[in-house]
Amino acid sequence: MVDIALEDFDALVHSIYRAAAEPAQWTAFVEALSGLLDGTVISLQAHDPAASAGLGIYISQVDPASLSDYERYYASRNVWAAAMGTSPVGK
Repeated sequence: MVDIALEDFDALVHSIYRAAAEPAQWTAFVEALSGLLDGTVISLQAHDPAASAGLGIYISQVDPASLSDYERYYASRNVWAAAMGTSPVGK
């Protein structure tokens, strides 16, 4: 387990609130979390199953252009998100 200093944890929590208000800041959050976890790759994504559309994907340590291409192509083909959209809550 990684020890995270209180100051780093506090900054991370603040970055979540910033990102909630300014979605472009999610990239900074996943990069900061990756750094605190010794370079672990972090992935954060949201999907609207009703529209079969991605609502955003943020992955640490990845080229933003590649991520954009990936999201454009795979958002409508995400079999996991489709299943989550039809599963009962809590399952």
